[in-house]
Amino acid sequence: MNEERVYFDGDSPLEGMFGWPGARARLSAMPATEDVRGGVVVAHPYPPNGANMDLPVVYRIAKECRGRHFASLRFNFRSVGRSLGEFSGTEEHRDVAAAASFMRERLVPLPGAHEASLPVGLTGWSFGSVMAARAAAAIPELQALALVGFVVHWEHLPADTHERLARFDGPLLVVCAENDHHGSPDEVAKVLGDLGLKPRIEVVHGADHYLKGSERKVGKLVADFFDEVLGR
Repeated sequence: MNEERVYFDGDSPLEGMFGWPGARARLSAMPATEDVRGGVVVAHPYPPNGANMDLPVVYRIAKECRGRHFASLRFNFRSVGRSLGEFSGTEEHRDVAAAASFMRERLVPLPGAHEASLPVGLTGWSFGSVMAARAAAAIPELQALALVGFVVHWEHLPADTHERLARFDGPLLVVCAENDHHGSPDEVAKVLGDLGLKPRIEVVHGADHYLKGSERKVGKLVADFFDEVLGR
């Protein structure tokens, strides 16, 4: 067992699963090891459809990131699981920011480290990618962003999502399913290009928006990206 259940404050108390790299009996304190290279926050899909932090894609991304020596935090949006509050559909980006802040607090400097902080990466799938996109530019500690199944066609897409995303100027990965009805790889590339962004785009061939059977591949793509842009 290398994750522990945690609670942290956003607009309301939020529930998450936090883990350091490797298996440890006690996880509450940062290990005194050079193996921790940063942290990654993972946001899940649309709560009204029953999504939560335990979905296989979310779980696999967090696990693969720990395998690259990053701490991981997957969490439940407000109103999901033991997270309190009411679903909004627009303000959940504040939950993402709260999760990033919690991660930053856990990433205290390693003993003897010369740098003041370790890097933080953010990723989200589907609705989670939308909220990550909305939050990214407003999170000062964020150094890299990975969007999985980024939603282009959706009647509930908050109107200022693209405007917010355009303000993020760090490394950006977009993982697209080949047959995604919420946005094909070409459509996603055009939208992001029109925003002046230059993402790395990876296509999961044969998959649709739900990525069933592609969990390991997606987890590896995201973890490899953070390994490259955040690793040292």
